[in-house]
Amino acid sequence: MADILILFGEGRDAAGGRASLRERPGMRGHKIHEMRFAWGQAVLQQPLGRGFAPSTTGGRTIACVGRPTVRGTGVGRDSDAFGAWVHRVASGRSVAECADGVSDALSGMYAIFEISEHSVVVITDHMGFRPVYAARDSAGSLRGLGTHLESLAVATGLDSDIDPVSVGELFAHNYVTFPFTTRNGIRELDPCSVVIVDAIERELRSRVMWEPTEPASFPGRSTIRDRLGSALREAGADLVRDCERVGVLLSGGFDSRAVLAAMPADCDVTALTYVTRENRETRVASEVSRAAGVDRVAVLRGEDYFPALVGRGLDLIGMELRANCHGVCLFDNGLANSFDVIIGGQLSDTLLKDHFMPLDRRQSLRPVGVREMLRRTVKGPEPAKRAGPGHTTGREAIEAALVPEIRRRVRDRKETRLEVVRKVRPTTADEWHRFWPCSRQDDSAHTLGNSRITCSDTLFAHQAVVDVSREFAPRLRVDGRLTNSVFCELCGMLADIENANTGLPANASPSRIRRDRKSRTRGEYSAGAGQDWNDVETSWVNPVVMQRRSAFWVEGRQRLARSCAAEILDGVIARGGKAVLSEYQDDLPSTSNHIAFQLGLWLEGIERRSTETSEPSS
Repeated sequence: MADILILFGEGRDAAGGRASLRERPGMRGHKIHEMRFAWGQAVLQQPLGRGFAPSTTGGRTIACVGRPTVRGTGVGRDSDAFGAWVHRVASGRSVAECADGVSDALSGMYAIFEISEHSVVVITDHMGFRPVYAARDSAGSLRGLGTHLESLAVATGLDSDIDPVSVGELFAHNYVTFPFTTRNGIRELDPCSVVIVDAIERELRSRVMWEPTEPASFPGRSTIRDRLGSALREAGADLVRDCERVGVLLSGGFDSRAVLAAMPADCDVTALTYVTRENRETRVASEVSRAAGVDRVAVLRGEDYFPALVGRGLDLIGMELRANCHGVCLFDNGLANSFDVIIGGQLSDTLLKDHFMPLDRRQSLRPVGVREMLRRTVKGPEPAKRAGPGHTTGREAIEAALVPEIRRRVRDRKETRLEVVRKVRPTTADEWHRFWPCSRQDDSAHTLGNSRITCSDTLFAHQAVVDVSREFAPRLRVDGRLTNSVFCELCGMLADIENANTGLPANASPSRIRRDRKSRTRGEYSAGAGQDWNDVETSWVNPVVMQRRSAFWVEGRQRLARSCAAEILDGVIARGGKAVLSEYQDDLPSTSNHIAFQLGLWLEGIERRSTETSEPSS
C-alpha cells in the first residue's frame, strides 16, 4: 500500500483519515480498500505498480507499504504477487509465527501487515526506512496504527495533541528523536520488529528480530571493497527482477550514475533528470546517459516549483521532517505510473560515506601526506574542527534558540537515545543515532515522498548494502574514498565524466577535490549568488534567495505571523513565533528558516481542521 490506517474501537474518524490520505499531492489516483471488523476498520491505500495489491487467503489479508523485495528470487507479476508470496511462506500459519523467515528473505523500504478478525500483525523493515506508528489515548489504550502520521492523528483524535519538545527538535535539528513524534500519543514502532496486536483487547506486544550491531573488529579495506561491489550488483539485480520498464533518477553527481551502472545489462532503463533550467547538471546527466546508451527524460519543473514545495511536501508526508519531497515533479510530469519501478541513489552518503561523521573525527582519520606531516612538525597539530550550524552535524548550536526548558528536554531526549544506540554501535553511535531508524534521517523526505507518489526504491536501501555498511570502518568512510573507488570500478568509463558537484572527473581523488575547492572561486559549483533562486548549476535551488524573495514565502510569512502558529511557537522558540515567522532570520541557516515556515503551515492546518470539526453542520 502507499499507506495504511488501522483503527481500533468505536468513534474513530475513519472518514477524516481516509480523506487525509486521498487529498495529498499525487495520491488521488491510488485505489482505496476498506475493511470492517468487530474490532474496528482498516483503510488500505494501494500503491502504484504491479504486485502489491492486498491478498486474502483463509480470512487473513496481507498488505504492505513501500516496495519489499524478495532477495534472489522475486515474486512474479500478478497484481497481488507479494501478498501471495507471504501466504505461501506462512503456509496457513499466522505471519507472526514465521516473521523471522519472512524478514530474512526481504530487503528494501517496507512494512507488512496481516489483518484478520482477531489480530493485526506488523513486520517493519530492517532499518526503519518506512515507519509505522502506534496511537494511544491518555490511559495507554491502543487507538490505531498507521504509516502516515497526520492521517493517523486525525483519525484517532490526536491531531491537536502537539508535543512541544518535538517541535523544538524539528526547529533545531530538522528531525525528531526516535520513537517520539509531533503528537504526544503517537510513537514509532521499532525497526525490524514483529508486532502482534490482539485487536479485541487492543493489547500490543513486539519483538525486535535484528539490529545493525557493530562488529567486534571492523574488516579490512580489501574485504569491504569486495563485499560492497558484490552488494551493489546484487541490489541492482534484485530491484529490477520481474520489471519490464525501469526508471533511474540520474543527476550530475556520482552516486546516481553508480545506480545506473548497477542495473543489469538486459534491463530496459530510462534515465530521469529533474530539470528547472538547463544547467551544468543537466549537461552532465545528458553526457552520462549517452555514454551509458540509455534514453533520458527531462522531468520538468516550473519556475515557481520550489517555493510551493514546502506545502506540497508537508501535505504528502507530514511534519516529522523537513519535507523536501524532491520527486513530486514525477507526478506533475505524468511519470508516476510510467515505470514498474523508479530507482534513486539516496542514502549513499548516509550509509557508505562520512555524511554524519563529526568533523573532528573525520579530521583525525583523514590520511596525512608528507607535506601535511612536515607542516605539523613545524606548526603543531591542526586545531580540531567543529561543524557550523548550517551543517547537519553542527545543529546543536541552534538549540540555543530554544526556550530553556524545551532545550533541556531536547538534550535529555537525545542523550537517552544515544545511550540506547551505544549498546548496539559503541564506536559509531554518534553517527548511527542520526539514521537508525532511517525514518529519522533528516533528508529522508525524498525517499518517503517518492515511495508514495510512485513505485520507487533506493539501491542503497538493499539489505546487502546495509549489511556492508554495518561493518564499514569509520576510517574507510572518510571522504568516501573506498566507496567512490568501488563506484569507479562499477561505472567504468562513466567515472571519467565530470561530476557536476565538483567540476572535476567523478573519479578524481579526494585530495584533488580538496585542492580544487580551495583554489577556485567560492560558489562556482554551488548555488548562484544573484536574485534568482533558480539560477543554480544543480537540480536544487538557492534556498536563501527563494525564502527571501518568492511571493509564496513573503505573503505566507505575513499571514503566519498573525496566526495561532506564532502563539504556539512562542512556547518553543526564545525569540518568539512572530519573529521567526515574519521574516528571514539572518543568524540561522536556511534549513531552520525553512522548518519554521513549515511548522507555521502545519500549525495553521491543524487549527483549520479543528475549527471545521467544531463548527455545527448546517
